[in-house]
Amino acid sequence: MKQWSRQFVTVAGNSFTVLMGDPLTFIIHIFIICVTLLIACLPGFTLGGQLKLVRDQAVALTFIAGSLLAAVGAARIICDDLRKGMLPTIMSRPVSFSALITGKWAGVVLTLAVILTTSTTAYLWSSRIIAREHFIEPLGLMVFMGAVGITLLAVAVRHYRKGGNYMWQANLLLLPVLTVSFIVLNLWGYNGAEQSYGILVDWRGALVYVYLFMAFSVFTAVVTLLAVLMDVSMLLAFSAVLFFIGLFSGYIIDQAAPGHFLNAVCNVILPNWQQYWVTEIISSPKVLEIPFILSRCLGAFLQSVLFLIAATVFFERKEIAGSI
Repeated sequence: MKQWSRQFVTVAGNSFTVLMGDPLTFIIHIFIICVTLLIACLPGFTLGGQLKLVRDQAVALTFIAGSLLAAVGAARIICDDLRKGMLPTIMSRPVSFSALITGKWAGVVLTLAVILTTSTTAYLWSSRIIAREHFIEPLGLMVFMGAVGITLLAVAVRHYRKGGNYMWQANLLLLPVLTVSFIVLNLWGYNGAEQSYGILVDWRGALVYVYLFMAFSVFTAVVTLLAVLMDVSMLLAFSAVLFFIGLFSGYIIDQAAPGHFLNAVCNVILPNWQQYWVTEIISSPKVLEIPFILSRCLGAFLQSVLFLIAATVFFERKEIAGSI
């Protein structure tokens, strides 16, 4: 078990490092941050109900971009390694099949966790900027733009002087800088006025991103299985199909499997993103109730384990057959 843990940590760390240094990860990271701010500042949202509109669109943006990153990430660290013959070299050493597959999955999930945390901060920050109807807070907006701009500039200067991977450094530094800047900003109220801490922020909206992380863990487990079985082009195509099927599978399951037991079995086997989409019921107290949270966590855990076991079995068969 100790050896398995070391192998898992090594594979997960290497996968995380590769993905955090990938240009696409950096582009998606910056894209989510900037577009979330843009959505909040669009003038059409000042006509009423802008907070819900901003929340829904920001979460949808994060879910789509994160799913794309999960699919491309799996292609990058599994399909590419298979194609280049790197995995056979790794498997020539005493490496556990399960540690390798699970570690690759964990590396993608950890990358998504960083992006998701920054996305959550961006949304919470945007909720403060539009806290006053018909107005955009200048202080919050300027600090937001300044924090992002200064971070990217500081990393660029360091990269110019000392070298290194710019995307890796920027992706990692954006998380603590935005988080700390946001925490400090909320010591002041609207436009710098004295108020209770964080009174302008839609803190409850962070729960939406917590549930979204569960969906990402399941989606990544499924694309990990697909990456073992397919090449890059087929993986991306089937990932897109998986994304859209998961949006409607809840309705399909209810119609095709009305029985309680059969319905539960189908919900374990088939991904259903609607279970983790709580934007419509975020104001309901049940999103904080232990049974509700546990049911979502258990479902995400069981589905992730199920698909990772399948990915490990298929990968082991490919290795034994000599097809990798």
